[in-house]
Amino acid sequence: MTDANAGRERILARLRAARAAAPLAPPPAPHAAGVFAPIADPLVRFQEECAANRTELYQVDAANAATCLGDLLAQALAPGDGAPAYVQDAPILRRLLAALPPPLPARLRWSSEAAVGGDAGAAVTLAEALVVRTGSILVSTACGGRAASVLAPVHIVYAEAAQLVPELDQALVAARACAAAASMLCLITGPSRTSDIEKKLVLGAHGPRRLVLLLAR
Repeated sequence: MTDANAGRERILARLRAARAAAPLAPPPAPHAAGVFAPIADPLVRFQEECAANRTELYQVDAANAATCLGDLLAQALAPGDGAPAYVQDAPILRRLLAALPPPLPARLRWSSEAAVGGDAGAAVTLAEALVVRTGSILVSTACGGRAASVLAPVHIVYAEAAQLVPELDQALVAARACAAAASMLCLITGPSRTSDIEKKLVLGAHGPRRLVLLLAR
């Protein structure tokens, strides 16, 4: 064996040994409570952050959620263009949208039937968690793929007040169950925006120009 091959074998042997060793445990992350001031009222703080982020927040009783979701869809879909609404195929959304008046039912495209396309007028998904500290919405590819929260000009998210968590690390813990099956987690903080040109804020530059959150209590 040449010296070059012997050196290569030593390197490969070290790599194999390292791969077989038990993985190092990550160091414990400092909790955000030690960095930021405690949040006195989570719901009030979340409302404030949503307003600052330009997220449209609607709070409803669970009994009125179906009516409100139908109204939001009717508002998002222009009557004449025929653009469909792509909806995450989840039991709660099936139930809420079961009583939509015509012609809206014919414009629904369920994620189990079709991927979100460029013709989308709106997308309706669920959230994995809501981060109070930043007013952010955590979604995963379970919502209908990576494009579900990006392609449609209007993204409507249905969530429940119980999904509010103070900090991002707690949101990631809440999403742990879906994370193993998801190829991506996405944290959304307001509609897509840019100020690259003359520092003028433009909404919808790289994704939805409207982010609507329907929060059921």
